[in-house]
Amino acid sequence: MYKIMDFTLALTIGFKMKNLLIFVAGLWCCALPVQAQTLNRPDFFRRGYEQMQQEINQLQQAPSPEAPSQLLTIKGKSFQWQKFVFQNADFSVWMPEGIQSQETLILETSLGKIPFDLLATHPTNWRFVAAYSQVLDVKLFQNTNSLFAAVKQGIIANTKFKLSEDKPITFQSYLGQEWTIENEQEVNNFRVYLIRGRIYILATRQAKAGAASSAQIVAGFFDSFRLLK
Repeated sequence: MYKIMDFTLALTIGFKMKNLLIFVAGLWCCALPVQAQTLNRPDFFRRGYEQMQQEINQLQQAPSPEAPSQLLTIKGKSFQWQKFVFQNADFSVWMPEGIQSQETLILETSLGKIPFDLLATHPTNWRFVAAYSQVLDVKLFQNTNSLFAAVKQGIIANTKFKLSEDKPITFQSYLGQEWTIENEQEVNNFRVYLIRGRIYILATRQAKAGAASSAQIVAGFFDSFRLLK
């Protein structure tokens, strides 16, 4: 048989339960993962580094979101690295954790407009980018070197940076290129592949002052690229 609780005690417990629920709700809101967001700024292939860095610094004043539990992370010397899997583009890559942004951009080239889907992470003073096109019209990649040249010139035309390094590379049996473009303030490193009719671009951006000592970080990011099948 249940006993009727004293009215004063019931009010006290009710008040405490209400506060507890408010407290738990507050924790839940804070713990919700923050979705990748598109920053209101010029995209990676255009000017606007200072504006981008100011916005990232502002965002980093807020508590950083926890990484999704299903994503594996490893701790490196300079960054906390996280594996990103792009199922719809059949590749994965390790990128440093930081503020995330994603967008779709259109790169103007001499061969026409090429759309890219892009994910970027923004650790302090850096930007890491993984971008990929849809499968291209076969006419565009009949001459691979011409396609690479068109993409490279499209990027340079938009950034107004100067090309300082350009060399051919391979990934497995696929052709690729590495480029470095820079101005007086910053350096952008690119690794580009043409795989099964799709263009993949990995890129980093950082201040020029620290570029020489950061070559290992850039190489580690580039070398983490893997095909899923």
